Amino acid sequence: PDGSLNPESHLKSELENSEIYFSPFKDLNDPMEGFKDMYFQGDAIIWKNFFRNYIINLLLSFTTPMLNENGQVDIIINKDPTLFSIHYKLWSTFIKIPTIVNLVDNIQNKCIRRDELLMYLVICHEIAFELVADDMKAKGFLKNDFPSRPNKYTEDIYNLAWDEIFLLRGQNDETKMNELGRILCGFKEDILLFNSFDNIFRSLFIDYPKLYLQKLESLMYPDFYSASFSDKYNNSSMWGNYAKSHTGICLEFKTEDSSMPINMCVGYDSNRGKVYKWTNYKLEPIIYDNILTAFNFFENIGFISEYSFNHLWCFDPETHEPTSCNVINEKNWSEYFNRGLSAANKKTKDWAYEREYRMMLNSLHQDFQDKADRILKYQFNSLLGIIFGINTSERDKRMIIDIILKKCLSENRDLNDIKFYQAYYNNLTGSIDRRPIYIPVKKA
Repeated sequence: PDGSLNPESHLKSELENSEIYFSPFKDLNDPMEGFKDMYFQGDAIIWKNFFRNYIINLLLSFTTPMLNENGQVDIIINKDPTLFSIHYKLWSTFIKIPTIVNLVDNIQNKCIRRDELLMYLVICHEIAFELVADDMKAKGFLKNDFPSRPNKYTEDIYNLAWDEIFLLRGQNDETKMNELGRILCGFKEDILLFNSFDNIFRSLFIDYPKLYLQKLESLMYPDFYSASFSDKYNNSSMWGNYAKSHTGICLEFKTEDSSMPINMCVGYDSNRGKVYKWTNYKLEPIIYDNILTAFNFFENIGFISEYSFNHLWCFDPETHEPTSCNVINEKNWSEYFNRGLSAANKKTKDWAYEREYRMMLNSLHQDFQDKADRILKYQFNSLLGIIFGINTSERDKRMIIDIILKKCLSENRDLNDIKFYQAYYNNLTGSIDRRPIYIPVKKA
């Protein structure tokens, strides 16, 4: 079902131009769309690289408020290995601090869930924040009176916290997270002292660990965009949710082997610009399962160049010893990508009533951030019929019929080839049904 039309509506242009819009997951109505059940499990080498990346990315994020005119904080994920030679002293100091060494020793090769890692980062972040602030003061980017940490914690205090935390390993998740929260409170009592910061640097101090973990997901898989279909037209809830309280329409398409021709961008030409080609695009059924796919972050870093990945994550920065993690490579790349695609086509059982199928775009080889690049054409012959909602206005019906008849004439299609239906409540079945609408067409 599609929303109701008006003369200015984008839906009107979609009918006139035979277009389908592919939406980013963040705009879909299920907040779990695109969610990755992410955990972290790896050896000491890749964990040291995790913290090495953390502090360099914090340094880069520190600089963005000074460069951006709008003053917004951007969480930067570095993909340039040369920055690690430029800022060698900063990351080398950080990963050799006993607090970080102790943490890496305790979490290597263990399965660390996202929320647990966030607690660790919040504690470590105070040290990282101070090192970055001091580094920027030394280079003249920050005033000397810029506060780094209000209270200089000693290693004994940090290690006492780790001792308490790692004693929780045998506890269940709820008990462990409650205790982590209690320990954490002792480290965040100084937040009020940071009220002298403007909002940007306060956010970098307080919010950065959580925002950073969210941003890290961008290294795992390309962005996916979906166009959704269903094999069921008569679900009242769907008409209510997606067709503006039954005032919209439902488009019926013809498929062959669950595929439909879509005019896809297949490359670029120096003279013509983007090159499009009709491609049979598969409609994949959604899998409804409450157990979502779990991803080990370290073994699913694939949306980054091989060179950057090797130099930023895979080797000890000083001994050059490789990690033992099963990282993405040429041999397992196809398996890795299909795993991400499969997860993108999975939803919880709460949504099973929709009986959804999807066409998917991804940003692996093409940037789809521009909305215009995600509006693709289907062949008009694929459109078999239109079902008007129970509450579709007569004005909208006339407009839609007129659009379709004009397209039939312009594309030399039989005017009676597309069927029009009216949705109604069938009192015999107790559900929504449809009946044909006769459209008188003048003979040429």
